[in-house]
Amino acid sequence: MSALDTCDYDWTQCRNKNFDNILHIAVRYKHIKILRILFERCETKMHINVGNKTGKTPLHEATQICSTDITNYLLLQGADANALTSNGWTPLMLASSKLNPQNLELVTLLIQHKADPFIQNKDGWTALHIACRNGDVKLVNFFITSFSDLVLVKSKNGRYFLRQAGHLVSELQSMCVVSCDQLKCLNTAVSVTHYHYRRGYEACNSPTFFQRLHLASSRVVLRLAILSSLKTILKDARPLYGHRTIVELLLKAQHGIVSASDFCGASPIHEAARSNSCDIIKILIDKGASIYDVDLMGLNCLHMAAQAGAISVVQFLVSTYQMDTNIKNCFNNFTPLHYASQAGQYDTIRELLKLGANSKSVDHKGRLRK
Repeated sequence: MSALDTCDYDWTQCRNKNFDNILHIAVRYKHIKILRILFERCETKMHINVGNKTGKTPLHEATQICSTDITNYLLLQGADANALTSNGWTPLMLASSKLNPQNLELVTLLIQHKADPFIQNKDGWTALHIACRNGDVKLVNFFITSFSDLVLVKSKNGRYFLRQAGHLVSELQSMCVVSCDQLKCLNTAVSVTHYHYRRGYEACNSPTFFQRLHLASSRVVLRLAILSSLKTILKDARPLYGHRTIVELLLKAQHGIVSASDFCGASPIHEAARSNSCDIIKILIDKGASIYDVDLMGLNCLHMAAQAGAISVVQFLVSTYQMDTNIKNCFNNFTPLHYASQAGQYDTIRELLKLGANSKSVDHKGRLRK
């Protein structure tokens, strides 16, 4: 502290390998007293909006650790509430990404200092997209109430917020299954990567697809070690995140997005089907969504549920809405059984056969799926 008191050296010019200056470090470790000395006795205001290697300013750091006091102090010292990281993230986005009791207060504080909720990151996501993904009901309600037009903002792949509302539920549910069945987890990793590949996320001749496929499998092994200790927490994740409530809030704010599709032709009901979310599917159907809508590859929600191994949704669609277990894709004649077989979803295959799927159905080339 005595060295800082003298201020005979410009401490803000000191940087570590990540290009963090002393302001970044002081904020990260919540040393507000050091911050006050730096601003009151040293020439540091000119460095308040300087980013580190990833473009994070001290204000980004403050919102990431959910420190309302430090965030407020930095804003009063002239911190830019709309500063962007190298990935286009604002402090408001980071504040919205945390499931913390203080995040609503933090978001409100940033908005009061002219933070723009309509700014989009490199993926086209706003703070509302992020709040929907996290299942933060209070934040979503705040954004919808305060900025009604924000609901109509699409991400770069053409997705509305309704798609994010059920997405993390799927990830958390799959994690719970993964920790019980390693082989199924590896199959899921491969099938999901293959699904994105088929839908055009990578060029057909791109070697990065195969690199990512290998990386996905490697990451799954690491996740297994971590998730074994989180199994109990993950079981409670769905009611904690409250995605059903968020879906209802979004539909109430803008009913027209119920069947809106992205650039791949996929709609919210497709995402709910792959997420194994029967309750969300029912809400969407009650609001006018159709179970027979298809994406640009010709897949409907039953095809996607079978491909993702969403057994509950498969049972729900067939028993409640009498969907045909042998319904075909108009492009390749694939049935749900074909997609389940292609993705290695053995439990789903058994369930489809119980529900009356035809094991002798052939595709457009006359091939049986084995």
